[in-house]
Parts: sequence; structure tokens; C-alpha cells
Amino acid sequence: MLHEVAITPSVFQTEGYSSREECDAHLQGIWTDVLERLLIRDLRNGEWYKQLAREKGRCPHAGQKLLKQLKATSRLRPFKPSLESAGTTPLEWCHEALASHDQEALTGVLACREVKREFRDNPLVASILQRHGSAWWNTATSGGAPRIGRRTADLVAAFELVLKTAKHVMFLDPHLDPASQKYAGFAQLLDCCRADRVEIHRVCYTGISGRTIPSNEEWEISFAKALRPVVQARGFHLEVFIWPDEHDRHLVTNLMSFHLGNGFATTTSEKAKMTCSRLSRVQSDCLQRDYDPQVNEPRHRFVVSP
Repeated sequence: MLHEVAITPSVFQTEGYSSREECDAHLQGIWTDVLERLLIRDLRNGEWYKQLAREKGRCPHAGQKLLKQLKATSRLRPFKPSLESAGTTPLEWCHEALASHDQEALTGVLACREVKREFRDNPLVASILQRHGSAWWNTATSGGAPRIGRRTADLVAAFELVLKTAKHVMFLDPHLDPASQKYAGFAQLLDCCRADRVEIHRVCYTGISGRTIPSNEEWEISFAKALRPVVQARGFHLEVFIWPDEHDRHLVTNLMSFHLGNGFATTTSEKAKMTCSRLSRVQSDCLQRDYDPQVNEPRHRFVVSP
């Protein structure tokens, strides 16, 4: 769902285009996609970003602003060096990106037209000028498959990248109960998280037609028993919120958020699927406000301690 790409420095720099105006136009053209739909590989443990920051005078205002936003919104993922020597030119950075792809698969590499000419036969490299003609670019910016499998392995495959790179994760499912058999795979999904803050939000009752309301103590014991081992292993802050009522199911993160037709309940059936749709930034922000305890008061909240 979240796609990781590499970008050669020349995409942000005026020299990669025929004019400053063309540079600005194409940077504006990728603005929303880069800041809402993609994760950018910060090559050589962040040296890619550091070089662009040192050479910011070569970037137009739009390029400098986009780089700052990438940093501020945590959309840069540092990646270990893949070649023996560090790159300085756009072509060398493209070689570094492709070498990193051999270590861990990228969705693609976005480059300027000159770099693409050197890699004209490599479909993984796309020119920013003809990006819409690239299959991987269209896939990455479309948001992923509208329906995904409901096995635990399917959910992990769909959301692992966003869970292991997001700083804030919210699991919203009105019936999420890690002690229930249909949520038996949830701990495995939770284990993908590397966030500082992880939250679970569910309703205060069990059942649909005949509702039962467990005590606050029962909720705390149930969640701690099922999820404490993951919290101990990963060391994040896990907080559970119990609400009076809710019906929708979502995965909300600072990087990308989704509406999930069947939530986090899983099955062993290979044929079972659910509809999954990506949320806009406005929708994601609205959800975070609705579930903010400073805005709306939950019935109960507690922390699952290590």
C-alpha cells in the first residue's frame, strides 16, 4: 500500500531541467504524491538528504520546500550504503539506488531526463518528465489494490512497510479483541510496528444483537495477556481506548491511512477478501481529531505496560 522509491538529486535541482520554470512545474506535479503516498529512501544512511541540503542553492524554492516537508513529515527512510564509495553525481546516486534495490526491493527510481537516458532499458528508472508513462509510478501513486486478502499474511504483506516506518499508528476496529480467535493474528500485525506511539481503539461492548459490557479491569487483563509480549519485545508505548460506540474500521498513521471493510479480523481462507481504500490527508486528520481524548472523551483508556 505504501511504496518506497528512490529519487536522484537532479530531480530537485534546476540543472536537471530545461528551465527553472519546468523544474518548478514538475516538482509541484509530484508534491501530493510524494508527501501523501510515497516513502523516500534516504540513501547511504541519510547522506542523500545531507548532500541536497548542502547544495540547496541549486534547488529552486519548490525543491527546497519539498525537501523540508519530506524531513518534517518523516517520509525519509535512511538506508545503509550499498556501494563501496559514496555518490556525488546524479548518475552515481542512481547506481546507488539500484544497488540498494538489490539489497531490499524498491518500487522504482525517479530521475531527471539525462539519468534516464543512461538507463533507458531499465524499467525501474523513470524520468520525472515521463513519469505517468511508467507502470511502477502509476501503481505507486494509485494507492494499491482496492481489495486485499484477509489472512494474517495478507495483512502483513499489505501494511508491513507503513507499520515499520510510521511514527504514530492507530488501529481502529470496534470489535478488536486479541483474545478472540478471529483476531488471533493481530499480535503478528502489531509486531510489525516500530512507532513511538501505538493506539488501539474499540467499543465498550461485545456482541451485536445481545450486548455485554465487560468491566474496565476485564479489558485491561485481556489486552495485557494477549499483547504484552509484543510490547516487551518492541518497546513501544501501547495505549488502548474504549469508546461508547463506533462502527467504522481504519488503520491511521502519520504516513498513510486506510479504511478497512472488515477491520483486523482474519481468516485462513485464501479466497476471503475485503475492500481497502486509502484516505486523504484531510480524512486522516479528521479521524485523528475524532479519536483524540482531548477532543472526545473515551469511556476508558489504559496502557499495556512491558
